[in-house]
Amino acid sequence: MELTQLHSLFEKGKFRQLVDELFDSPKRKKLSQGDIVSLVAALSFLGRMDEANALFQSSKKTVQQKSFLVACRFFLGISYYRIAQIDKAKEFFLLNEQTNSENPMDNFFIHQGQTFQFYYLGQYSLAVSTAMKARDCAIYAESIYARVLSTDALGVINVNLGNINKGLMHLEEAKNLSLKLGNISTASSIATTSIMVKSEAGKLGKNSIQELENHLSTLAAEDTFAYSNLCMEIARQSTLRGDYLNADRVLKNASDYIYAQNNRRHEMQLNLRWAELFYQKGDTFQAKHFVRSAKRLVDENLDKSYLLRILAFEIKLADSSDQKSKLTREWIDFYIKMKNESYGTFRDQNFYATLKSDRSFECVEDEVYLVRKKAAELLDKSEKIELYLDHLFLTDIRDELNLSKARRIICEIPNEKGLLILDKDVIRYGKKPLTPTQRKILESFSKGVLSKEDLVKRVWGYKYNSLRHDPMVYSAISGLRKDLGEASSWVQIVEEGYFLDAEFKASSEKVSALLKESVDDKALEEADALPLNHRQLQIIDWMRREHSFLSVNDCKKRFKRSEITCLRDLDGLRKLGLVMRVGKARATRYMLKENYGGSLK
Repeated sequence: MELTQLHSLFEKGKFRQLVDELFDSPKRKKLSQGDIVSLVAALSFLGRMDEANALFQSSKKTVQQKSFLVACRFFLGISYYRIAQIDKAKEFFLLNEQTNSENPMDNFFIHQGQTFQFYYLGQYSLAVSTAMKARDCAIYAESIYARVLSTDALGVINVNLGNINKGLMHLEEAKNLSLKLGNISTASSIATTSIMVKSEAGKLGKNSIQELENHLSTLAAEDTFAYSNLCMEIARQSTLRGDYLNADRVLKNASDYIYAQNNRRHEMQLNLRWAELFYQKGDTFQAKHFVRSAKRLVDENLDKSYLLRILAFEIKLADSSDQKSKLTREWIDFYIKMKNESYGTFRDQNFYATLKSDRSFECVEDEVYLVRKKAAELLDKSEKIELYLDHLFLTDIRDELNLSKARRIICEIPNEKGLLILDKDVIRYGKKPLTPTQRKILESFSKGVLSKEDLVKRVWGYKYNSLRHDPMVYSAISGLRKDLGEASSWVQIVEEGYFLDAEFKASSEKVSALLKESVDDKALEEADALPLNHRQLQIIDWMRREHSFLSVNDCKKRFKRSEITCLRDLDGLRKLGLVMRVGKARATRYMLKENYGGSLK
């Protein structure tokens, strides 16, 4: 079969240009066999299946060359599979399998067609064997284009079998071969597959969403298939990290493309992504609705791998422990049956390993699974949370802390690792831990609306004096709202005082101890009766509760005031007999006299 200059346009992925010059041009020239094959393939890849098939059917009346028929059937077959017209696809592939040929390119198309069918059905262990045969034929035929297709197939098949690093190596080789051909669109598509594999297997780390969105911005406008896939992976990563608003946004963007493509499997994946999002937001009713929608799209003869995913999701949504046990047994039985028939992916392997506590079949190249496995083996809850924090798995942290979904919650992370801030549409992580005063303010809000008088008494233990205590309250509330970031509006000011429009959960046992701590009322009354400013009142409280000694530099950092101001505050307390000075020059420190057993007076 002769190769023409126009055929090279096809190998470079310039399908639209090829169709414009060979098919849509008013001055259409006579086509060679090679041109017809390229044109049938280009029309197929552009979604113009009726025209592609019509061209093939009319051409084969005059062209009976075996290589021409095998090549056209291959391209038509894979394109019909992609739009879920399975019977037509099978018919073309079956005719190819019944063809005997010594031509290595013919045999490439035959084996590659078998590979595509096994891959589509989810029988990856069978697909890998035919993919290797297709690659051998491509090498023998000295066709870079055929090597691209077969090596790309080997990559995605190995990934699904759990040989993730090997699969990524094949994908990189296929991308480089595609670039040698000048086929930028195929290279871009393979790069998209690679970054999605890395993201799904946890190899992009904390920056996965940013890297996926950066890659999304590089896609060509017509690359809607890759765009939809990337959007669904961004949604998965956003849901895992608690950014439900972003997940909702990208799924809505992807929906129009997916429904326009009429791709049944993409619709199943989309429904499962929506189900996971609503489940994490605490809306199990909507989650079940989308799982049922996905299940209605399943063809039980073609979508066994997808059925495993849907059944696994039903276990998660089970209403009772008995139902969960029943669904788990059904899933395990179904998985074992499918595995014996060469179905299943590394995700199914790891889900099985988790259910059965059997690590002999696990995929150890899936880093998301390994993080969760390690967390499950840790006995210390704070160590589990630190592990999840390293990967920003915020939904896992929420579940580990037994926090409710779909409620506003400010929760301290153990060991002063910061805050987890939950709203119905997002989980945020704040690295900065609460100060003891901020913690007491938030715990005090559990009593409801607090006046300034109540707040001063509960948090600082003082009898309220507006002139002296208002600046202290305003400063503390302002600092707290600043540190809460986008949740600052949850600390609300009303006519009666202040209240928190959320639930606060403290992590440390010492918090309760602090609030229950007995206060020397006589000493506080003595201090309250003295002419102290709000900083000096906080210094006394700070020394009593946190520090035995304070320096001028400590106060500068705490209050963001000049050295002179802080020195004046501390020296004023010394002159009133409340604190004593120890050390000299740069080593000067101040401490409460009561620490030596003396009186404040």
